[in-house]
Amino acid sequence: MTANPFAVNEGPQPEAPQATQQAAPQTEAQTVTPDAENSVPKPKNPGGKGKTVADGTRKKPNRPVTPEEVEYILKNYAHKETSEIAKELGLTRMQVYGKVREARKKLLEKAEKETDPAKKQKILDWIETHLPSKKDSFGGGRKKGSVVDEVLSSLGL
Repeated sequence: MTANPFAVNEGPQPEAPQATQQAAPQTEAQTVTPDAENSVPKPKNPGGKGKTVADGTRKKPNRPVTPEEVEYILKNYAHKETSEIAKELGLTRMQVYGKVREARKKLLEKAEKETDPAKKQKILDWIETHLPSKKDSFGGGRKKGSVVDEVLSSLGL
């Protein structure tokens, strides 16, 4: 008769045998100190994921943006290029644009919650003057595939 693998054995469990062998004494060369554990070289790119630079090490994350820098970004975004602001502050273009996008989103949410139409319009006007969409300056604003649609229509297809 075979034992049921799903049956629960409620009887007493035998104890595991104790090791009777004693460990050999360690020499100084075998002793592991906390500093030696930390000095083990770590893989350059663990797991094979993430961005790496030319020498194979992981890229460091971007530094955080300070409130003074956010204020500078919001005051100068309308009349300076994103890359110019990024270079002046030592940030990336994506960090600069991310802060502008976040500010625009929060201001639009604030405008939606505003009950006074004059205050709402003031917020929307501030967004238009200080945080304009720059898609016209680099040719954006088209839907995906619209260029293909235009070419096909010009060919009469």
